[in-house]
Amino acid sequence: MARFTLPRDIYHGKGCLEELKNLKGKKAILVVGGGSMKRQGFLDKAVNYLKEAGMEVQLFEGVEPDPSVETVMKGAEAMRAFGPDWIVAMGGGSPIDAAKAMWAFYEYPDVTFEDLCLPILFRLTSQNCVRKQSLRQFRLHQERQQKLLHSL
Repeated sequence: MARFTLPRDIYHGKGCLEELKNLKGKKAILVVGGGSMKRQGFLDKAVNYLKEAGMEVQLFEGVEPDPSVETVMKGAEAMRAFGPDWIVAMGGGSPIDAAKAMWAFYEYPDVTFEDLCLPILFRLTSQNCVRKQSLRQFRLHQERQQKLLHSL
């Protein structure tokens, strides 16, 4: 049997962005999509809060909808070069999913996509259903227009 644990906190709601200034660390990378976070002023606020926490901040912008493997690998390389203590993803599901995949390749640089091809089962209690997702559904070829994580 295998176990998958997510030992992290998720902040949401009014004032959650300000919580970034309470993080401890030296470096943070912000992963964002097409620009809505910037246009609405959230990106600048996040950068300022992280700097207020005393961190050096790097941006990884332009994560496309249904992110490609190329984008994930570029992000992982940016993380390896920068060495962040924190990875902050903002925007929709694409930057968040891409940041999770980037983290895996940042923390485990010798891991391949094939190594990560293990089915993951999610039970969505609010909908009382089971959804299966697998990293096998990562888009392996840009021209095939497959999703980064394709729900079955």
